[in-house]
Amino acid sequence: MKKSFVIFIVFIVLTGKLSATDHHFLVLESEKTAKLFSFGPGIGIGFFYPKDLNTYIQDYFNDKYSKTVNIDIYEYFLINATASFLFSPYTELQVETEYAVAPKVVLGGDISYAYHRFSPAIKFNGLIPLGKRISYFIGGGISYNLLSFKALDQDFTYKGQTPGFSLQTGVRLHFGKISLEPAINFNFIKADVEDSPTGSSTITPVKELSYTGGQLGCKIFF
Repeated sequence: MKKSFVIFIVFIVLTGKLSATDHHFLVLESEKTAKLFSFGPGIGIGFFYPKDLNTYIQDYFNDKYSKTVNIDIYEYFLINATASFLFSPYTELQVETEYAVAPKVVLGGDISYAYHRFSPAIKFNGLIPLGKRISYFIGGGISYNLLSFKALDQDFTYKGQTPGFSLQTGVRLHFGKISLEPAINFNFIKADVEDSPTGSSTITPVKELSYTGGQLGCKIFF
C-alpha cells in the first residue's frame, strides 16, 4: 500500500514537471515566432440594431413601402489599421483606427442611405501560447467614436461623439513574417445627437446614435 502511494506521488510530481516544461517550451517557441512590433490592416462585418435611428427611418418611409421591404439598418462593414506592441508572450497593446459604414439601398426604389462611424482606440490583450505558431487572446479597450447619419427628410446630418468600450477574443496565428488575427468583438457605443434639425418636419428627429453590437473580423500583421 505504501509502495503504491509513493509511486503515485512520484508520478504526480513528474507529470507536473513535464507539464511546466512543455508550457515553458511553448512560451520560448512563441517568443521566437512573434514580433515585438507589427502593423497591418483588417476587415470585418458587424451586426447591431440602432433602435432610435431605425424608428426614424420607419417613420420617414411610413406607407411608401410595404412591410415586406427591408428598410432597417442592422449590419455594417469595417476596415481598420492596427499597430501591435508585444511586451511579452502574455501581454499585447494595440493602437487602432477603425472606420465602419452601414449602407442601405431600398430595393424597388431609388433611395439609399448610410450610417458612419470613425473610431480611434487603444486595446490591451492577455495571451496564452497554445503552440509554436498560435496564441489565444482575450482583452478589451476604450475608443472615441464619431458617428454620423444624413437625414432623409431634410438637408441635415445627425452627428454624435462619445467614448466607448469593447471586448474581444480570438487567436493569433504566426506564419513567418506574417501573422493573422481572426477575432470576435463586442462594442458598446451610444451617443446623444449633438444638434437637432431646424427645419419643419412631421417625423420625430433622432435623439440617440448607437453602434452597440458584435462584429467578426480578421487582421493581418507584417
